[in-house]
Amino acid sequence: MSKDLQSLGQAVNEEDTRTVADCRQELVFIGIDMDEIAIYDSLQECLLTDAGLALGPAAWASFSDPFPRWNCTVDDFLASLEST
Repeated sequence: MSKDLQSLGQAVNEEDTRTVADCRQELVFIGIDMDEIAIYDSLQECLLTDAGLALGPAAWASFSDPFPRWNCTVDDFLASLEST
């Protein structure tokens, strides 16, 4: 990691500590016989590359979304099941 990037990370962490204390996000997977490597690989595929990040939000909107639509009504969801 470059010195500048490391300094930036440290400054962000210090600022975060002063303004929001101990806030963080975690993903927790609970189950039996889960394939940890497959989960890890799937999450890695979600990350943007430097080139992808440089494209910006307008380009990101055109990326394929492998997840089902989540902000729909029950009726919309049921109708989508009937159409497949």
